[in-house]
Amino acid sequence: MIKQSIDKIFVFDAQLCRERMIDFIIHAEIAFLKFEDPYLQPWIDSMQPAFKVKGRQTIRNDCWKKYEEMKKELQDELRCSDSHVCLTSDIWTSSQNIGYMVITAHYIDPKFNVKKKIISFKELKYPHSGFAIEEAIASCVTNWDIREKIFNLTLDNASNNTSACTELKATHKRVLLFEGEHLHVRCCAHILNLLVQDGMKLIHSAIKKLRELLKYIDSSPSRIQEFNTLANGMGLASKAGIYIDIPNRWNSTYKKLREAKAYKDTLNAYANRNFEESLNEDEWKKAEALCEFLKAFEELTLVVSAHRKPTA
Repeated sequence: MIKQSIDKIFVFDAQLCRERMIDFIIHAEIAFLKFEDPYLQPWIDSMQPAFKVKGRQTIRNDCWKKYEEMKKELQDELRCSDSHVCLTSDIWTSSQNIGYMVITAHYIDPKFNVKKKIISFKELKYPHSGFAIEEAIASCVTNWDIREKIFNLTLDNASNNTSACTELKATHKRVLLFEGEHLHVRCCAHILNLLVQDGMKLIHSAIKKLRELLKYIDSSPSRIQEFNTLANGMGLASKAGIYIDIPNRWNSTYKKLREAKAYKDTLNAYANRNFEESLNEDEWKKAEALCEFLKAFEELTLVVSAHRKPTA
């Protein structure tokens, strides 16, 4: 006889199930439209017929309610914390030419754990002047009730960010630590980026030549197929697509050079067969040297960009 022990009798709780589902939706970033899929409810019925899946609007409302609850918990944590808060911010422009600004709070909780929380991600009104940036930051810290807890603000080394910090110090002087004397911290990663961009100008022509060759290969499936045939003949793996860098992002240039270095002979052979311009031997040597140079900066950037542990 097999002895069976039941520690706890399971009782289905529809509300708890709904709350756990919302946690999963948010964490997995599942589109609300998926919950109107005709195959979803039959699948749920096979496990628990008592649970009925709601429509996308109800799911959206539940997710928004969860967001408001989590925001309230974070506001209370920041308000009751004895530590100051460090802010970092950056601006991106979407493919629709809309500017978005993110603000991240870094602080130490009562258990001495380093915390990182995104407290704002909103469209930034154009033009992205110092006044617009200052207004967005001031609105955010007021909304979160942390105006008197700000320690410093780390931003890219751009003129509009400098003027934003100047404006912040002028309007919030009495609540800032040391009257805002040490408020503005210039981003180390951005300074490194400026240094590297200047250094890359020395072999700009070689980088541009390589970029044009890669764009030519990547422009059609037949060209990639021909490239892969050559690569396979040299004992190299096929590529689903050619990696092309973004000119103003040196880390993407590093990745491009690293991959191109491995396929150097294939790229030269492809260029010769198709009468395309490729790098000469001297340019390849410079590109390889730059790749090693950028590797050191890539490692350094990862170190200074760490957010879960102290950095320099």
